[in-house]
Order: sequence, then C-alpha cells, then structure tokens
Amino acid sequence: MKTPSTDAALAARWLADFARAAAARDQATLAALFQPECHWRDALALTWSLETLSGARTVVPALAAALGQAGGRNFALHPARTPPRRVQRAGTEAIEAIFRFETAQGRGSGVLRLAPAAPGDEAPKAWTLFTALDELKGFEEGTGAARPSGEAYSRDFHGPNWRDLRDAEAAYADRDPAVLVVGGGQAGLSIAARLRALGVDTLIVDREARIGDNWRKRYHALTLHNQVQVNHLPYMPFP
Repeated sequence: MKTPSTDAALAARWLADFARAAAARDQATLAALFQPECHWRDALALTWSLETLSGARTVVPALAAALGQAGGRNFALHPARTPPRRVQRAGTEAIEAIFRFETAQGRGSGVLRLAPAAPGDEAPKAWTLFTALDELKGFEEGTGAARPSGEAYSRDFHGPNWRDLRDAEAAYADRDPAVLVVGGGQAGLSIAARLRALGVDTLIVDREARIGDNWRKRYHALTLHNQVQVNHLPYMPFP
C-alpha cells in the first residue's frame, strides 16, 4: 500500500521532470509524462484563455507551445495546500496534488492527478492537469501584508476619518467608477471585491435595496446544495 510520503515523492518527482521538460521545450520528455488518454485544462495561466484539450497527441504539443510562450517555470508542490493524497475521481484511483508555478506575467496554481498508465508501471503518469492564473506580477491584491494600513488618517484626529472617507468614496460625487457591476449577487460581489483589492474603482448597482435581497425575497429557506468551500466569498470564508 502506498503511503502519503510516497505519494508526495511521486508527485514531486513528476513536477520536477515536467519543469525540466518545460525549460528545455522537450516534447519527447513531456510526452513520456502523460497517459495517452489525458486531459489538460488551462484557465488563463498559459494560454490567456479557457481551454480544455484531451489526448496526449493534442495535449503535449499545445502544452509545450504554451509553456514556451508563457515562460512557465518553478513548478513545485504547494506547501500551503492539501498534501498529495489518494483519491477516486470518475472511477479512477489517482494521486491528486496541488502545485504552484510562475510565468513571465504572473503566478499560478494547479491540480495534477497521476494514475498508472499500464499495469506494472513504476512511475504514474498524468491523467489530468489543471493550470490557473492566480495573480499578475505588479498587480498583486491588496491583502495580507499589502492591505491598506490606514496610516494616512490614523494620527489625524481632526479627520477625515475612515467613515468620512468611506462615505465620500461611496457617493461618487466627483468621479465615475472605472467598472460598473450590474447585480449584487454572489458573482457581482465576488468580482467587485477582487477588483477593489487590485485597486480598480468598482461600483455595484442592484435593483434591490439590500445586499442579499435577491436571495432573501426569493427563498423562504435556503440550503447550499454543494460543498461549503465553493460558496465562499472572496476574503469572507465561511462561517
């Protein structure tokens, strides 16, 4: 029986081999890392689009070209995410690993699933690969150590204080927003929060009086029918 440490070692080795093949733009080595029936989905990280490709004959050349163009590098297990583990996905047992990487323009993360390509194979090969862009270099979100400190008014007791500035900002009396979001549902709130964290002046408009009225007035009782973690709002995790 495979142990968690073995699974992590296998995933780390695959990522190291993948990184070397990407740097060398070596399609032959890259092809040896994938099952014939494999799938790659990219969310902006390497292709600047949302693409899903299937089959090694299609995936490998497209992935090699995208890696070269985007400058993909530093592929490694993500230390802050769930460690590699054995899972069942679509009836297939696989090692699932979350990794991180960089491109010339940004930083990304992804999910790798390794499964034996054939009975007796020592090294598992990639069955599915997902790559996603998390942030653009030079346009990082104002969170964590980069969040606003409030130093501009924290020692000015004559004001304006935070409430004054917030009211003036929300009034839009002397400017127009850079982005107008129509609808204050989950999607509208999420994109507006992300844009504001990137320093983009964003206004949400909604026909209802309060945030949440589109749910509150539609449902007498509301229960989430999928996993809680996919219903988080940016910067506001459950509960």
